[in-house]
Amino acid sequence: MELAEAFDVLDAVWRLAFDKKKPLLSLSMVATPAALSLGCATRAEFEARISDLADLIDRIKVDEAHLRPGTDKKKEISGSLDALTNCLHHHLDPVQRPAVDRAIKTLRTVRQARNAEQHGLTEGGGLTAKLRDLGVHDAPPNWGAAWDVVRARVVEALTDLRHELMTWVNTP
Repeated sequence: MELAEAFDVLDAVWRLAFDKKKPLLSLSMVATPAALSLGCATRAEFEARISDLADLIDRIKVDEAHLRPGTDKKKEISGSLDALTNCLHHHLDPVQRPAVDRAIKTLRTVRQARNAEQHGLTEGGGLTAKLRDLGVHDAPPNWGAAWDVVRARVVEALTDLRHELMTWVNTP
Protein backbone atom coordinates (compact mmCIF):
# COMPACT_ATOMS: atom_id res chain seq x y z
CA MET A 1 0.00 0.00 0.00
CA GLU A 2 3.01 2.30 0.31
CA LEU A 3 2.85 3.29 -3.37
CA ALA A 4 -0.86 4.14 -3.30
CA GLU A 5 -0.33 6.07 -0.07
CA ALA A 6 2.52 8.04 -1.64
CA PHE A 7 0.18 9.13 -4.45
CA ASP A 8 -2.50 10.04 -1.87
CA VAL A 9 -0.13 12.15 0.24
CA LEU A 10 1.27 13.93 -2.82
CA ASP A 11 -2.30 14.67 -3.91
CA ALA A 12 -3.11 16.10 -0.47
CA VAL A 13 -0.04 18.34 -0.52
CA TRP A 14 -0.89 19.39 -4.09
CA ARG A 15 -4.35 20.49 -2.96
CA LEU A 16 -2.81 22.41 -0.05
CA ALA A 17 -0.38 24.13 -2.41
CA PHE A 18 -2.71 24.93 -5.31
CA ASP A 19 -6.42 24.28 -5.02
CA LYS A 20 -8.32 22.20 -2.49
CA LYS A 21 -11.02 21.44 -5.05
CA LYS A 22 -8.74 20.24 -7.85
CA PRO A 23 -6.90 16.98 -7.19
CA LEU A 24 -3.61 16.17 -8.84
CA LEU A 25 -4.89 12.73 -9.86
CA SER A 26 -7.92 12.28 -12.03
CA LEU A 27 -9.23 8.87 -11.02
CA SER A 28 -12.32 7.32 -12.51
CA MET A 29 -11.94 3.91 -10.88
CA VAL A 30 -10.20 2.39 -7.87
CA ALA A 31 -8.99 -0.79 -9.57
CA THR A 32 -5.79 0.78 -10.90
CA PRO A 33 -4.51 2.13 -7.57
CA ALA A 34 -5.55 -1.10 -5.85
CA ALA A 35 -3.49 -3.15 -8.30
CA LEU A 36 -0.36 -1.27 -7.22
CA SER A 37 -0.38 -3.15 -3.92
CA LEU A 38 -0.29 -6.55 -5.64
CA GLY A 39 2.94 -8.42 -6.12
CA CYS A 40 3.88 -10.34 -9.23
CA ALA A 41 5.71 -13.53 -10.13
CA THR A 42 5.67 -13.60 -13.93
CA ARG A 43 6.57 -11.30 -16.78
CA ALA A 44 2.86 -10.98 -17.67
CA GLU A 45 2.02 -9.89 -14.13
CA PHE A 46 4.92 -7.42 -14.14
CA GLU A 47 3.67 -6.01 -17.44
CA ALA A 48 0.18 -5.58 -15.96
CA ARG A 49 1.52 -3.86 -12.83
CA ILE A 50 3.83 -1.48 -14.66
CA SER A 51 1.03 -0.69 -17.09
CA ASP A 52 -1.29 0.16 -14.18
CA LEU A 53 1.40 2.36 -12.69
CA ALA A 54 2.06 4.17 -15.97
CA ASP A 55 -1.68 4.68 -16.42
CA LEU A 56 -1.85 6.27 -12.98
CA ILE A 57 1.06 8.56 -13.83
CA ASP A 58 -0.81 9.54 -17.00
CA ARG A 59 -3.81 10.57 -14.86
CA ILE A 60 -1.84 13.39 -13.25
CA LYS A 61 -3.83 16.50 -14.09
CA VAL A 62 -2.40 19.99 -13.74
CA ASP A 63 -4.92 22.80 -14.13
CA GLU A 64 -3.94 25.22 -16.89
CA ALA A 65 -4.09 28.09 -14.40
CA HIS A 66 -0.99 26.70 -12.70
CA LEU A 67 1.15 26.50 -15.84
CA ARG A 68 3.79 29.10 -16.61
CA PRO A 69 2.09 32.13 -18.25
CA GLY A 70 2.52 32.07 -22.00
CA THR A 71 2.88 28.30 -22.19
CA ASP A 72 2.03 27.01 -25.66
CA LYS A 73 0.22 23.82 -24.67
CA LYS A 74 0.43 22.39 -28.20
CA LYS A 75 4.21 22.81 -28.38
CA GLU A 76 5.33 22.49 -24.75
CA ILE A 77 2.90 20.08 -23.10
CA SER A 78 2.66 16.61 -24.58
CA GLY A 79 1.61 14.76 -21.45
CA SER A 80 0.98 14.80 -17.74
CA LEU A 81 4.65 14.92 -16.79
CA ASP A 82 5.35 17.88 -19.09
CA ALA A 83 2.51 19.78 -17.41
CA LEU A 84 3.78 18.83 -13.95
CA THR A 85 7.31 19.94 -14.82
CA ASN A 86 6.08 23.22 -16.28
CA CYS A 87 3.96 23.97 -13.21
CA LEU A 88 6.62 23.13 -10.65
CA HIS A 89 9.36 24.97 -12.53
CA HIS A 90 7.08 28.01 -12.67
CA HIS A 91 6.07 28.04 -9.00
CA LEU A 92 8.93 26.53 -7.03
CA ASP A 93 12.25 28.15 -6.28
CA PRO A 94 14.86 27.45 -8.99
CA VAL A 95 17.08 25.69 -6.42
CA GLN A 96 14.34 23.06 -6.14
CA ARG A 97 14.41 22.18 -9.84
CA PRO A 98 17.13 19.50 -9.70
CA ALA A 99 15.17 17.46 -7.14
CA VAL A 100 11.93 17.94 -9.10
CA ASP A 101 13.65 16.95 -12.35
CA ARG A 102 15.16 13.79 -10.80
CA ALA A 103 11.78 12.73 -9.45
CA ILE A 104 9.99 13.36 -12.73
CA LYS A 105 12.75 11.55 -14.62
CA THR A 106 11.99 8.45 -12.52
CA LEU A 107 8.30 8.71 -13.42
CA ARG A 108 9.20 9.16 -17.10
CA THR A 109 11.43 6.09 -16.96
CA VAL A 110 8.53 4.01 -15.62
CA ARG A 111 6.41 5.12 -18.56
CA GLN A 112 9.26 4.36 -20.96
CA ALA A 113 9.67 0.89 -19.43
CA ARG A 114 5.96 0.25 -19.91
CA ASN A 115 6.13 1.42 -23.52
CA ALA A 116 9.20 -0.72 -24.18
CA GLU A 117 7.45 -3.74 -22.68
CA GLN A 118 4.09 -3.30 -24.38
CA HIS A 119 5.31 -2.15 -27.76
CA GLY A 120 8.59 -4.04 -28.00
CA LEU A 121 10.56 -0.82 -28.28
CA THR A 122 14.31 -1.27 -28.35
CA GLU A 123 15.28 2.39 -28.67
CA GLY A 124 17.65 3.37 -25.89
CA GLY A 125 18.18 -0.26 -24.87
CA GLY A 126 14.53 -1.20 -24.48
CA LEU A 127 13.04 -2.64 -21.33
CA THR A 128 16.34 -3.93 -19.96
CA ALA A 129 17.92 -0.46 -20.10
CA LYS A 130 14.88 1.22 -18.55
CA LEU A 131 14.82 -1.33 -15.72
CA ARG A 132 18.53 -0.72 -15.11
CA ASP A 133 17.81 3.02 -14.94
CA LEU A 134 15.27 2.21 -12.22
CA GLY A 135 17.72 0.03 -10.29
CA VAL A 136 16.84 -3.45 -11.58
CA HIS A 137 20.09 -5.08 -12.69
CA ASP A 138 19.26 -8.72 -13.43
CA ALA A 139 17.87 -9.44 -16.88
CA PRO A 140 15.64 -11.22 -17.28
CA PRO A 141 14.81 -10.16 -13.80
CA ASN A 142 13.09 -11.86 -10.98
CA TRP A 143 9.82 -10.17 -11.83
CA GLY A 144 8.59 -9.92 -8.25
CA ALA A 145 11.82 -8.28 -7.09
CA ALA A 146 11.83 -6.01 -10.14
CA TRP A 147 8.32 -4.80 -9.29
CA ASP A 148 9.37 -4.15 -5.69
CA VAL A 149 12.31 -2.05 -6.89
CA VAL A 150 10.13 -0.07 -9.32
CA ARG A 151 7.56 0.61 -6.61
CA ALA A 152 10.26 1.74 -4.19
CA ARG A 153 11.78 4.11 -6.75
CA VAL A 154 8.39 5.64 -7.53
CA VAL A 155 7.59 6.09 -3.83
CA GLU A 156 10.95 7.85 -3.49
CA ALA A 157 10.15 10.12 -6.46
CA LEU A 158 6.68 10.97 -5.15
CA THR A 159 8.11 11.66 -1.70
CA ASP A 160 10.70 14.00 -3.20
CA LEU A 161 7.99 15.89 -5.11
CA ARG A 162 5.91 16.14 -1.95
CA HIS A 163 8.92 17.44 0.00
CA GLU A 164 9.67 20.11 -2.60
CA LEU A 165 6.02 21.21 -2.65
CA MET A 166 5.91 21.40 1.15
CA THR A 167 9.11 23.44 1.19
CA TRP A 168 7.48 25.89 -1.23
CA VAL A 169 4.21 26.00 0.73
CA ASN A 170 6.04 26.66 4.01
CA THR A 171 8.28 29.39 2.58
CA PRO A 172 7.12 32.83 3.73
